[in-house]
Amino acid sequence: MNTLSLSATITGIQARKMAKTEEINFTAGEKVGQVSGLLILPKNAEALFVLAHGAGAGMRHRFMEEVAQKLADHAVGTLRYQFPYMEAGVKRPDSEAVLTATVRAAVTTAKKQADGVSLLAGGKSMGGRMTSLAAAKAPLEDVRGLIYLGFPLHAAGKPSAERGQAMRTLPPSRSMFSRGESGAGTAPITDQ
Repeated sequence: MNTLSLSATITGIQARKMAKTEEINFTAGEKVGQVSGLLILPKNAEALFVLAHGAGAGMRHRFMEEVAQKLADHAVGTLRYQFPYMEAGVKRPDSEAVLTATVRAAVTTAKKQADGVSLLAGGKSMGGRMTSLAAAKAPLEDVRGLIYLGFPLHAAGKPSAERGQAMRTLPPSRSMFSRGESGAGTAPITDQ
């Protein structure tokens, strides 16, 4: 390991040690009530990523935890949060209206916690999709970029462009796409 990578590793470990996970609660909507979140905001944070979970696993899933810790190592904080159905222990996801309202509430909460750092929003699979739908309906206040982790544009073997339609309406500078490992819907959706 050279001196530069050793220095980066030490800096990352120090950032993680300085970044504590704080449990928070916020209102997802009048009819929905409170949901919980996990905030990691390193002292040297350059951005805060509002990170929604996928349909089958909540904010405490190992993948979500690893993403949050690795981002903290690189001076990016995270606000992971539960959708109401996951908070209630229900397997079936909430309606699109409830899910997108929760995304907006999480972004508002993150803005209050961000201490002036840049906001990013997105999520794993369904969480990324709901973030893109919310942003397509109206810009997410102060969010500078959208990040999708394992965003399937369609179910494996069932090609369709429906899930990615909202991304077509977003400015290209606001969209990033992460290829999933399943091979489901990994084709590019824009020419830009």
